[in-house]
Amino acid sequence: VLGENRVRIGDRIENLAADPSPLMFVYHCNPGFPLLDQGTRLVLHSRKSTEWQNDNEVSPADYAVAKGPQQAAHDDVYVHRPLTDRQGHVHVGLLNDKLGLGLYWKFKCNEIPIVNHWQHFHKGTYVTGIEPGNCSVLGRAWNRKHKTLQHIEPGEVREFNMEIGVLDGTRELRAFEREVKRGIVGGKNSP
Repeated sequence: VLGENRVRIGDRIENLAADPSPLMFVYHCNPGFPLLDQGTRLVLHSRKSTEWQNDNEVSPADYAVAKGPQQAAHDDVYVHRPLTDRQGHVHVGLLNDKLGLGLYWKFKCNEIPIVNHWQHFHKGTYVTGIEPGNCSVLGRAWNRKHKTLQHIEPGEVREFNMEIGVLDGTRELRAFEREVKRGIVGGKNSP
């Protein structure tokens, strides 16, 4: 909507085939500099977060605060199983306190139950990925193992909705964090 600080995405997927099919999708968003900078924070409440190489559980201390550009860096991928607010929504924010600027993602957990998070802090290609979806980006085998691989039946229609918005100024950043904290208290676990 012209003049709003957000976009709303509504997708409809229909299986036109004669057989059931695996259904795997992510919304691939790659924020970079200047929003992504040393100290930029990922705000996400998760019942469980794991790293990609050994599937070990990790804590926010491992992923929540961005490092500055590094001379020697490697990829890190985290798979989050987010908590919801009382209405079943997930809220994710990428907040840069120095700039007073942020991005947020809001979606229903029953449609989009996983948040993939990629970090690549190498100097020159400094970027992160916030990738909400119905699966992990780690492939079908990972999703089968974790019972997150979904299927869509012949003729079935699935709908997915997301809101992505800008947080402008310290006041909006703090209001977003309060909303997330207030909503999660008494909220629900994701599947």
